[in-house]
Amino acid sequence: MNKGAPQSGCGLPPGEYESRQAERQVGRFCLRVALVGLLCGLYAAQPVLVRRLRIEGCRALSEATVRQYTDVLIGQHWAVARTRPVQKRLLALLSIKDVRLRRWPFQEITVSIAERKPRALVSARTGPLLVDDEGVLFEPPDGPLPKCPVLSGQRLKGAKLGGRLDAEDLGRVLDCLRSAQAAKLPAPSRVVLDGNGGLTLYTAGPLCIHLGRQDLREKLLLAKYAVESLRAQQKPVASLDLRTLDCPTWSPHLS
Repeated sequence: MNKGAPQSGCGLPPGEYESRQAERQVGRFCLRVALVGLLCGLYAAQPVLVRRLRIEGCRALSEATVRQYTDVLIGQHWAVARTRPVQKRLLALLSIKDVRLRRWPFQEITVSIAERKPRALVSARTGPLLVDDEGVLFEPPDGPLPKCPVLSGQRLKGAKLGGRLDAEDLGRVLDCLRSAQAAKLPAPSRVVLDGNGGLTLYTAGPLCIHLGRQDLREKLLLAKYAVESLRAQQKPVASLDLRTLDCPTWSPHLS
């Protein structure tokens, strides 16, 4: 083994390895500068402009409404189109839960809309509002109102556009609607929240069921069996009071 001058890790004399590494770094830097210059030249010579907008996900919201906010992108440079301000303006519409804008080669931008799904129609002082699973209150779309239960009562006197329902109240209402569906009761038409947060459910039929605050699932299952049993005895039911499970009562239809 040669014990002369020390060697570098690659078997090159000292100094030559470092020199070659420096040359490679300079070469990479020059290549990057050339690529940036080429892109700038292409940008200046023949800019690629946004020519098409594709709107996806509209249900209750019209595509024309969305285009009022997105048409500003037409004619902007495709690579640097200012999509963030458009996204913010669309999210300011309370009926929209999420917005995503994606570029597609080379002249198209896709706008994907996720609308809020209404769970109930709230009777507010300013007019009807819709509420979703998150408790957000938003305006109904133009045209016919969606088919969903009406939510009213003392607890909702302060409901306003852009506000949120109390989380506990909303949880009880959604639990009530899910439990009514699981019990295969007639479709709920109205839910009333009293001052203490107790619920009264109205269904098609008509049938009124006073539920209170707790044990909603058990009470609605009991309501189904009670109604079926009484009707089998030809006793049409107008209302059930299940606020106290130990002492349920019912009232007949008055003919």
